[in-house]
Amino acid sequence: MATAIGDPLGIAYAHSGLAVVADAEQQVAHLEAGLSVLGDDPESLDLRVIMGNNRASRLGTLGSPAAEAAVDEILLLAERVGTYRTSSVRAHAAEFHLERGRWDDALLHIAQLDPAALRHPGFARLHAIRAIIAYRRGEPDEGARHLRAAGLPDTEPDEIAGPTGAYLFEAAALRAECAGDLAQALRIRSRYLDVPPGPLRDSRCSEAPQLVRMALAADDLAVAQAAAKAVAEFAGRPATDGRLAAESCRAMLDRDPARLLAAAEEYLTGGWRLFAAFVIEEAAALLAAADDTAAARARFVAATDIYRELGADWDLRRAGARFRPYGIRLGTRGQPRPARRGWASLTATELRISRLVARGLSNADIAREMMLSRNTVQTHVSNVLAKLGRRSRVELARDVILHDAKADSPAEI
Repeated sequence: MATAIGDPLGIAYAHSGLAVVADAEQQVAHLEAGLSVLGDDPESLDLRVIMGNNRASRLGTLGSPAAEAAVDEILLLAERVGTYRTSSVRAHAAEFHLERGRWDDALLHIAQLDPAALRHPGFARLHAIRAIIAYRRGEPDEGARHLRAAGLPDTEPDEIAGPTGAYLFEAAALRAECAGDLAQALRIRSRYLDVPPGPLRDSRCSEAPQLVRMALAADDLAVAQAAAKAVAEFAGRPATDGRLAAESCRAMLDRDPARLLAAAEEYLTGGWRLFAAFVIEEAAALLAAADDTAAARARFVAATDIYRELGADWDLRRAGARFRPYGIRLGTRGQPRPARRGWASLTATELRISRLVARGLSNADIAREMMLSRNTVQTHVSNVLAKLGRRSRVELARDVILHDAKADSPAEI
């Protein structure tokens, strides 16, 4: 009807609605069709932000290489025009980077939210994201502090939240496992089985492989099988995260390291490095149990290299303890743990921004140069100053010049 009367806004709303009910592989097509008819009409700005954010989310679910650019594009639009939906867009950006192991970027987007927004119950998941990162980095006290900010009780969570409630349950399970209470961690993860079939279960499918891992470790085959059954319906779908979760669960139950390694390759292609390390570790455990020590050691090194790269110190220690009985130990051949201070701690984005500061560019100039918002640039500059222990842009500019000059100088013979 909207097409018949030439109503672009009506056409876009129709596509937005169809994206909600369409199969996963058709959702992006509907969102892109709706966005294409809207163009740059200022009256459609709110809908453009909604649909653009949903498009970025769907592309992320599919493991599309276009997902990151879509996240940056919609974040820039929302921040440039100052829409009240900017907080939701930043929250999605934090979730996207968490899932891909870019934890500093996830924390950066959370730090840009107004403190009042972070106090809203709807954003409790962002405190949980902070807690997940802290626990995986081996910082349990910091993790506990963020869970208190999220309003999560010291006991087990007792209700199933929405799609992003997965972060609250993941953080609570990590809290229990880091404290050595594996029984409680398994009970918390088992709440995934209470999620009803449908979109909510689909959105939280990544919980299932972790549940299978813990259930098998506890010799609870019934729970492991129930978790695999809960995601079995996603096995034939093209939506990458659901399909890979289903295949990983089934491979773990079938004790098939080859299928786990195949899933790991797809996880890496989609950018999910932590998930890739997890299934590689599970494959290594199966190989070690089958007395194929050489193959197990190679896979163990591959998994722990990713943990080191991510800064997942707790996962590194946990994996080390798990494989020690097989005579497989953490060595020095893997990647070093990422630095938290100094030049080695700067991300590629932070390093580029530092050099633009040294050239005398203002935050507004840098934002235009890098297609970022001013707020994002300011947060990056603040992070760089903290990492380098500097107090001003002048000190930073001097350090950049000295650092780059030293790097370019010929080595002494």
